[in-house]
Amino acid sequence: MKKKISLYSLTLTAIFMALFSQSCNDKSPDLDFSDITGKAGNAAQCANLSQSERYGTAFYDLLTYDFGYFEPEDHLPADIKDVYMWAYNGLETMMEGWSFTQKVNYLQQNNFITSIVAQNFLDLETTFENGFVSTPDFSAIISNIQGLTSSKLADVSLSCTDKRNIVAINSIAENYIRFLGDRYGSAAGMGSTQISVRGDCGFWKTLGCLGSSMLDGFLIGSGALAFTVPVDGIQLELEDWDVALSTVIAAISTTAPVVIAVGAFFGTAIGLVSGVLNLDDCCPGHLDCRAVIGVAIRFDAGCDPIGNYKTWGFGNDDVSLNWANNGGTPASVSTLTSNPRTAITQTNPNSPVTTIIASVCSDGSTDPSIPFVRNLSNMVGGIVNVNLLGPDEIYPGETYLYNGYGVLWNPNYTTKWFVSYNGTLINQTKNDTYVQWDEEMEEGWVELEVTNTCSGQKVVIHVNVTGDGPIP
Repeated sequence: MKKKISLYSLTLTAIFMALFSQSCNDKSPDLDFSDITGKAGNAAQCANLSQSERYGTAFYDLLTYDFGYFEPEDHLPADIKDVYMWAYNGLETMMEGWSFTQKVNYLQQNNFITSIVAQNFLDLETTFENGFVSTPDFSAIISNIQGLTSSKLADVSLSCTDKRNIVAINSIAENYIRFLGDRYGSAAGMGSTQISVRGDCGFWKTLGCLGSSMLDGFLIGSGALAFTVPVDGIQLELEDWDVALSTVIAAISTTAPVVIAVGAFFGTAIGLVSGVLNLDDCCPGHLDCRAVIGVAIRFDAGCDPIGNYKTWGFGNDDVSLNWANNGGTPASVSTLTSNPRTAITQTNPNSPVTTIIASVCSDGSTDPSIPFVRNLSNMVGGIVNVNLLGPDEIYPGETYLYNGYGVLWNPNYTTKWFVSYNGTLINQTKNDTYVQWDEEMEEGWVELEVTNTCSGQKVVIHVNVTGDGPIP
């Protein structure tokens, strides 16, 4: 039976992150967008297409720095939060037992996704299957995803919107694999001790299950978004799934499908959480024990290098965690997996803290993690994992939300918002603002300036915006 995913893993902010984020860091090599055009015969280049590639960078940063503390309820309005969660669980239940192809076909036939994006999902599934089964190698999987993206971008029959969605989706998939490669090694077999072999449930089979869950998250998360779009004159009754489903399908039957990139990050995060929670379903009859996958760190007010660590990714049959901190205090500590967190103080600002966490299984065996190296002094005084979220394609005259993802995780951050002359800032807060775009808006921009009061370090994040978007 599937374990229900708490709202810990869900946020509309994350949706915006997938669609429109601009990251302070860039982990993957840029593709060449210089010769990419829209539909056949359209000589204009696809504006801002390269921004879509950064969605994957944002997802990498989320997994690296913040996944353990992902708190959607701090950002998501209660009505949308409830609808989305209800819709996600409803679609997941309805599609239980379906093949991936059946899920893709259902969403495409009911106008949740375009046929172009549907085919890209199927191509991604093949890439994942070949990568985790036939030739298990993280580097090869990344190369194949990049090749898939390049072939789609070279197709002059595809619209700019489809190309943006494909770049967003595939860059998230690529950076998910990059994250795994950084933890387990780039070549086949490297780091396989990070996931214990129990019976026939080995390293690559386990990661293949996680990859399948991630792809399912792409689909189900995208479909659930359609339920959050207001339907004129209709109030969805959340008690009756069949009625709500038919209402939504009827509402979108004559409109453009929900922009798939909206759900890409959101669904991927949900799928990953689901995969981690349900790996015991992948390997029935064996203990679900493994090393933690990542750590997240938050800071309290002040400039002291004290990080509040929270780890994630251990198995359901792991009972405790043994922390060893080189360069930090306490030097060692044990916690239960029911409360997988501890505060660590860096002892020397010039020497980062290196933390290794050993998961202790119910049978007494242990699985040590990779070393997590963090310079807490630089992090508390620097600017890490901050993104500007918001649409880069809008419909002129409408109002859209832009969010500074990550600015709330460090209380030392202050922010300022800026917009081009053809937009108006409305209801600004530290972490978000609405922008009312002018009726004649063709091209504009939004900027977020983030300053750390401990060090004075400043970062300006810029998003170019065009007025080519659909009517919302």
